Amino acid sequence: MHAACATFVAQAIERHDKFHGGPFASVLEIGARDVNGGVRSLFGPCEYTTLDIEDGPGVDIVADARHWTPSVGVRFDVIVCTNVLEHVHDWHLLIDQAAEALMPGGWLIVTTVGDPFPPHSAVDGGALRPGEYYGNVDAWKLLQACGAAGLYVEAIHAIPPEVQIVGVKR
Repeated sequence: MHAACATFVAQAIERHDKFHGGPFASVLEIGARDVNGGVRSLFGPCEYTTLDIEDGPGVDIVADARHWTPSVGVRFDVIVCTNVLEHVHDWHLLIDQAAEALMPGGWLIVTTVGDPFPPHSAVDGGALRPGEYYGNVDAWKLLQACGAAGLYVEAIHAIPPEVQIVGVKR
C-alpha cells in the first residue's frame, strides 16, 4: 500500500472519531488480501471483516465485491477499499454494492489512482498478467458514482495520481 493511502485512511478515521461520535464498531475491508500492507492496524478494537476476490493472507470472505451482499441484517459502519478500483473494469458496481452494505451514516473510504499512474498487477504489483484488467480512475467519475450510489462526499483528495474519497450513506 502506498503511504499516501494509509495517511488518508488514518486521517479519515481520526476525523470520524473526533467529529462523528467516536470509533467505528464494524469495518469491512474490500480488497483485503495482503499484497503490500493493509489498514487493519489503523482501526481500534472493532468487528473487522475482510473480503477479496482471491483467498490469501488476511482474507475472511472470498467473493467478488461487485456482486457480494452481506448476510441479512448485517451492515457496516465503514467500508474501506484501498487501491482496488483501478483493477476492476466496472468498478462503479463495487461502489454500488459497498453503499448498499453500509448502515445509514456509514462511511465508504476509497483510495485509488488516476493518470498518470502506470499499469500494475493486482497480484503482486508487478507487470500486468495475461487477462488482467487495469485502468486509472477519474476523480470526477468516482464522485459521480458515489452520488449515484446514495453517498454524499465528506472528503475528496485528488492530486494526481492519487484519488481519495470519503462518501457517507444518506
